[in-house]
Amino acid sequence: MYQIVEGNIPEIFQMDIFSGELTALIDLDYETKPEYVIVVQATSAPLVSRATVHIKLIDQNDNSPVLKNFQILFNNYVSNKSNTFPSGVIGKVPAYDPDASDRLFYTFERGNELHLLIVNQSSGELRLSRKLDNNRPLVASMLVTVTGRV
Repeated sequence: MYQIVEGNIPEIFQMDIFSGELTALIDLDYETKPEYVIVVQATSAPLVSRATVHIKLIDQNDNSPVLKNFQILFNNYVSNKSNTFPSGVIGKVPAYDPDASDRLFYTFERGNELHLLIVNQSSGELRLSRKLDNNRPLVASMLVTVTGRV
């Protein structure tokens, strides 16, 4: 006869008393709890044996990346008379993925046909392109797509 004797509170697992087959009673999620530890017991009178069982979950790509609408305001005012084109990061796409092991991939889907901005596809950092005419004001709406992959 098999049974779970420790670690199953609240009741998440069920063990068949005859076969010892262990089943989950709920959907398990890596992001909620990556590992469970239970103690099982096998009894064949008068013998009894116990074992600690570590149930380690594997992260699945089961959550979509989260990206809200955002805007970046950038003023290319140069105060040092050098007229140096800004080459640093001017912003970052504010996205995250609830999946623990996902890496995000950033792309422009539309609105950047003139290639005015450059997005780092793995970090989401944004830089100005040298193709940008910085002598005139410009407002550009762009659609950024963020995908997650394990």
